[in-house]
Amino acid sequence: MPYLAMFDRLRAFLRLRAATLVTVGYSFNDEHLNETIEEGLRGNPNAMAFGLLYESLEAYPMANEIALRRPNLALLARDSGVVGTTEVAAATEPENPSPNLGDFSDFGRVLAAQSQRRTATRDDDHER
Repeated sequence: MPYLAMFDRLRAFLRLRAATLVTVGYSFNDEHLNETIEEGLRGNPNAMAFGLLYESLEAYPMANEIALRRPNLALLARDSGVVGTTEVAAATEPENPSPNLGDFSDFGRVLAAQSQRRTATRDDDHER
């Protein structure tokens, strides 16, 4: 029963006007969950989903398949991604590699850095 209740909550969330769903490290191997996500995105073109994947894009064929059909599902993998139903290569500089957002540790560091920047900016604004 809890599983069904979570699906219902996800369906209701994806119906919200500007729903934004971010998955971190989800493999897209659960067909029932994929179906719910895709159905929600299809039914609400204002909704947006981002799949932050740990491995290279080829390791997630089901995710890739959905993203190539749904313009409101963007995938960001270690080596490439899918944005607006178009596969794109990751832009990396050898001396400054991008963080792997599908890795919980890297994702946490990015969020922490963003949070620190926002706090510093707010503090600077208050001092003026």
